[in-house]
Amino acid sequence: MRDLLTEADLFATVLLLRSQTKKALLVVEGYTDSRALTPHVDRQQVRIVIGTGRESVEETIELSDQKGLRHVIGLADSDLSPHLTSKNKSSSPNIVYTENYDLESDIFFVPGLADRILFAHADVDKVEDHLANSDHDNPVSLITSLASEIGELRLRSIKKGTGLFLRELPLQVFIDSDSTKFNYDRLSKAIHAKSKCTTLTPEQVALELAHCSKRRQVRKSVCCGHDLLSIISGGLSSWWGTKVSYTEACRSLRVALSRSDLESMRIFKLIERWSARNGVKFWPAS
Repeated sequence: MRDLLTEADLFATVLLLRSQTKKALLVVEGYTDSRALTPHVDRQQVRIVIGTGRESVEETIELSDQKGLRHVIGLADSDLSPHLTSKNKSSSPNIVYTENYDLESDIFFVPGLADRILFAHADVDKVEDHLANSDHDNPVSLITSLASEIGELRLRSIKKGTGLFLRELPLQVFIDSDSTKFNYDRLSKAIHAKSKCTTLTPEQVALELAHCSKRRQVRKSVCCGHDLLSIISGGLSSWWGTKVSYTEACRSLRVALSRSDLESMRIFKLIERWSARNGVKFWPAS
C-alpha cells in the first residue's frame, strides 16, 4: 500500500502529526533512511516520517512551507542532480540534500567505515591476493570503481534518453569470480532485459557499458548506495571468502555508523544549523 501513497498523502500525515506533537518532524525518502538515522536522533524531540522517494519529500516540504508549518525538515537524496541541469534541487531552507548520490553512499564514503564492514567479514589474505594484480590497493577503491561504472551508465542514459532501467540491479550476481570486474556480457544482457522501454539493442547496451567501464576518472558522486552495497555483497561472496547477502551488507552499513561518523557527514552539519535557526534539539548530547 505504501507504493500507492501520493505526495498529498504524505503531507496529510505531516499535517496531522504537526497538530498532535511538538516534536520536530524529519521527512525522509524511505525505510532505509529511517533505519539509519533513528538510533542517532533525539527521539524525545524528533519524529521521523517516511516518504516514498525524493519527489515526495520535496513536495511535502514545499506544502509545509506554504502552510507555515514549523519545525518540519526534509532529507532528500541528491541523486545525479550535480550532473544534470534539468534536475534542480529545492531552494527551501527546510530541506537538506545528501553530499553524494544518497544517504547510503554518504555513509559508505565516511573515511574508514567501509573498511570496517569489509574486514569484519573478509579473509584478509584473500583480499590482498585478489588485489595484487589489479589497479587497486584496497577493496573500497575497487568497489567504488565498479559502482561508478553503473553510475556513469545511468547518467549517460538519462542525458541521451536511451531509457535504460538500472534501478536496484542485483549487481552481486554479475561479479566475475576470476577477475576484478563484472561479467559484462551477462550484465549488459540483464540490463537490456530489465529495460522494457529502451531504444537500444542488446549490442548497443554492451557498447554503452563498455564505454563507461573504460572511463579513467572515478566519480564517487555518481555511485548509488544500492550499487555499492550489492558489490560489497558480491565481492565478499565471490572474491574475499565470506557469503554475505545484500540485506546483511545493508544492515552492516547501518550498524557501522557511529555518532562520530555521523558528525563528520555534511548532512549532520546542515541539520545542526537548521536546528540552531529553529530552536530545535535534534541530536542528543554526545
